[in-house]
Amino acid sequence: MSLILTALIVGGGLVAAGIGTRLALRRKPEKPEGDAPSKPAAKSSSGLAEAGFRVDVGDVISVRGRELWLAQGWLLREGGEAVAAVLFSDQDVVVALPPPDARLALLTEVSANLPDEPPASIEVKGVRYERVRRLPVELAALADTQPPPWNAALFCEYRGLGGEQLWIVGHGAFSRAFQGSAISDDDFEMWGKASG
Repeated sequence: MSLILTALIVGGGLVAAGIGTRLALRRKPEKPEGDAPSKPAAKSSSGLAEAGFRVDVGDVISVRGRELWLAQGWLLREGGEAVAAVLFSDQDVVVALPPPDARLALLTEVSANLPDEPPASIEVKGVRYERVRRLPVELAALADTQPPPWNAALFCEYRGLGGEQLWIVGHGAFSRAFQGSAISDDDFEMWGKASG
């Protein structure tokens, strides 16, 4: 009987410790009072944070209550300037734009029949989109990501009437398309860096 009671007490303690750890990770750090110098931010492994992006490879974020570990990604540049990052987390994709825009979009990969030149409008999964951006970009792998399928591609942004978004990277039939919506500040929470 005492072994069962001991096992229940130990098990309950482990559950309580796990809940406490998760809550501590979710809590946002408070700013120090006064003019005390703050510690410099840790260097990111990919350089996105230094370029002003809100998220980086290795970040763990919460979007609309879903936990995402941004494990891999591509950096897209036009003329040497960063224009976007495409970050991958299992089936989810986050497209991040640098300042001054600094928008985020939560997307999933979709198949789309695309002509060689991205059209001005397109329909994917019953949603009609209008193109708002078309940029020739160079692609580079971030951190430990496998190299992207192309060194150079077209990067296109499309928007639907209901706020839907479609992002395309590639060339015609050799493109990857991502469909979803913008992430509002109310839906977004930074949890920190993944360990290991």
